[in-house]
Amino acid sequence: MNFVILHVDVNNFYAACHTLFEPKLHEKSVVILSANDGNAIACSPHAKWLGIKRGTPSFDLLQWVEPFGITLFSASFPLYADMSRRIVETLAHFSPEIEYYSIDELFLKVPWESAEALGRLARQIRQRVLRWTGLCSSRIKLRTQASHFTCMREGFGRNEVVDWTISLF
Repeated sequence: MNFVILHVDVNNFYAACHTLFEPKLHEKSVVILSANDGNAIACSPHAKWLGIKRGTPSFDLLQWVEPFGITLFSASFPLYADMSRRIVETLAHFSPEIEYYSIDELFLKVPWESAEALGRLARQIRQRVLRWTGLCSSRIKLRTQASHFTCMREGFGRNEVVDWTISLF
């Protein structure tokens, strides 16, 4: 049986974890500050739209709070670790072979049947992650190499690469 590696990435993970527990902030500008509240380490899409970037010092952000309704949060690494664990537990229902890339990005080894079946599986993964964790994964993609979609057949770490250009969601 052939396998492919799917890349699962959660959208704006740190900000999404906070807005999950404060739904009124879902469509608002949210900025996550470093552990010592020194600078921005993550932003919601609305904050990014305002031009706020990672690394912006927190004292520069204070002038944006009132006029733009920005909400600042101190980083909560235990919260992020817990939500990441929940995502992994959800993904484990689809494959026992999970490779961690970061707290919000994982690679998942799944059987290859057809492009249509893979697309259905990607939609199921995305829907279940949203339903079980409340977090939305971005497009689920085949593992990438260079600047185009690729997949690796027959397991992690193999160098046999096949290029694809299919959308999986």
